Amino acid sequence: MRKPIIGSLAVVLLALVGVMITFVVGMRAKSPAVLNTVRRTSRAMKPLAMRSAGTPGAPASVIRHVGRVTGRPFETPVGAVAIDDGFVIALPYGSNTDWLKNVL
Repeated sequence: MRKPIIGSLAVVLLALVGVMITFVVGMRAKSPAVLNTVRRTSRAMKPLAMRSAGTPGAPASVIRHVGRVTGRPFETPVGAVAIDDGFVIALPYGSNTDWLKNVL
C-alpha cells in the first residue's frame, strides 16, 4: 500500500520540479510561451487579488488609473512598500506593453 503512494508522490514531485525549472529557464530566456502563460495566469487571478487589495493588512494595494487610448478606468493590484518619502511600487514593464510600443 505504501509503495504506490510513495511512487505517486515521487511522480508529482518530479512533475512540479520540471514545471519550476521550465518556468525559471523560460522567464530568463524571455520565452514568449512562458511569458504569455504568466500573463494569462495573472489575468485569471486578478479578480481574486482584487477582493482584498487595498484593505487594511492586505499584501496588495490598488492603483486606479485611466487608459491613455481608451479613456476607460482601470484598477490594478500592485505590491506597494512604504518608505520614508512615500511608496515603492514595482512596475513589471515588458516587451509587449503598450507603453513600450509607443516609445520605440
